[in-house]
Amino acid sequence: MSMSGAFLVAGFVAFAVGALLPPPRVFTGTPDEQRQIVGQHPSRWVGSAVALGTGVVVTFAGLTLLSAGLIRKGAWTLPILALVSFGLGAVLFLVELAFRATVYVSVATASHDIPSWFLPFQAWAGAAYWAYMPLAYLGVAATGGAVLQTEVLPFGFGWTAAGFGLLGAAVYVTKLPRRLWTLFDIPGLLYVVTGAIGVGLLVAA
Repeated sequence: MSMSGAFLVAGFVAFAVGALLPPPRVFTGTPDEQRQIVGQHPSRWVGSAVALGTGVVVTFAGLTLLSAGLIRKGAWTLPILALVSFGLGAVLFLVELAFRATVYVSVATASHDIPSWFLPFQAWAGAAYWAYMPLAYLGVAATGGAVLQTEVLPFGFGWTAAGFGLLGAAVYVTKLPRRLWTLFDIPGLLYVVTGAIGVGLLVAA
């Protein structure tokens, strides 16, 4: 379990680096402002995508090790659901990150106008991200539920992860309430929870 904890903490650190690497306005500005910022800081944007992707992959590795341990402790269905849900979401997010690091940078740094194919391609990549978020929330919820079925961690970790994941998935899909949706649209929140689970596993080891 200590190995899974180390992976989960490392995944949080990598994701945090990726989120903090580019200027904050690149995530909150208008589409034109975002492209302008990426065009001015392409290396930081690519580095961000790589760090975020690393965080996703390392976190999934940690969840895989954790699920294996939870299965050995007697929890079966929920750990498998957690891996399937988070894993599928992770693949979709990696696709979107690949778009960010390649196509988006190419268009943002070009001197000519935006090509006609770019916006549909961007919408397709955005759809992958939109699918990733509720899947990842459900994966965290299933992990929390599996923790509650075992004695690997104090129940507080399980209840927090399960409640957070279910609430996040519901709010993200329904977009209600709007202010809460704005909060749950921040993917870093997921990795705060998985990172906290990792810390718990390291302390309990």
